[in-house]
Amino acid sequence: MAISGAIAGAAAGAIVGANTDWRQPNAGGGGYGVPLTGATYGGVSSTLGSGTWRGMGINAGRSTDDGGNLIALPRGGTPTSRVGGLTLSTAGDISTGTFNTVAVASCPANIVSLDFANGGSELIVVNDAGLLYSSPLSTNFDIETSGAFTSRSNLKTLASGSAVWASIRIKEDGTQMIGTDWSGRVYGFAINTPYDWDDITYDDVFLARASTNMTSEITFDGVYLMTASPVTGSQVQVWELSIPWSPSSAGAALFTVDLGALIPGFNPASGINEFSGLAIDTYRKRFYIASNTSDVVHQLDWTG
Repeated sequence: MAISGAIAGAAAGAIVGANTDWRQPNAGGGGYGVPLTGATYGGVSSTLGSGTWRGMGINAGRSTDDGGNLIALPRGGTPTSRVGGLTLSTAGDISTGTFNTVAVASCPANIVSLDFANGGSELIVVNDAGLLYSSPLSTNFDIETSGAFTSRSNLKTLASGSAVWASIRIKEDGTQMIGTDWSGRVYGFAINTPYDWDDITYDDVFLARASTNMTSEITFDGVYLMTASPVTGSQVQVWELSIPWSPSSAGAALFTVDLGALIPGFNPASGINEFSGLAIDTYRKRFYIASNTSDVVHQLDWTG
């Protein structure tokens, strides 16, 4: 079974109206979506299957994909050639997901995060040392059709970082990227030639919180940055960037979502349900938290 996105008939704006789709500006101007004020949890979750997982990537909002699948990578630490995903019969609803794993040709070792690029025709992954790899996909968003992986830029070296790398997110037009490491820093990078993974320069950095094991996500428009770490308890903090995709333009955190208060038994600080991935469904103002301890993904909705 292919782990890929449902591409057909999902042009920008075709799923939901403005003010919930981060791809579309507000009718009255003033940016994308609506200001975020909090989150709700409706009890929806899904099991990823046995084994530990992290670096969750969702292909909704990366191109014209409609959120038909949730893609996950195995936890790093040993060489692996498999990825897993939830194939959703109802787009954006993980309770309708069927979990399966597929082999990925020549998948590099110790991968911690993934993203899609160039209209879903490329799979970009990063390992715990910050080294990027790219692989062509002969079918957009279909990981089973990946080709050989090519080693690209080392983000950790470019940013003079010292901590274990955690996550990446790439702007859809291929000109910018953010990356996060376990020191609690979120880094901004310029891709000087769009989609050229060898032509990347380091731009800026934001110390979101002095903690380890932090991961991050960013909305499609590059305005809202989310960070999470098991070390600081069951919290997701949300920051607004005054300059989209520029981490250093973050002010004070807008608010903190206490997942322990929303999700029964969710307490990363105790070593249970440790954060392992953070993903945003751009179309539905929805986000997902993955656990590499219980192999569960929880579905939440933003309010605002």
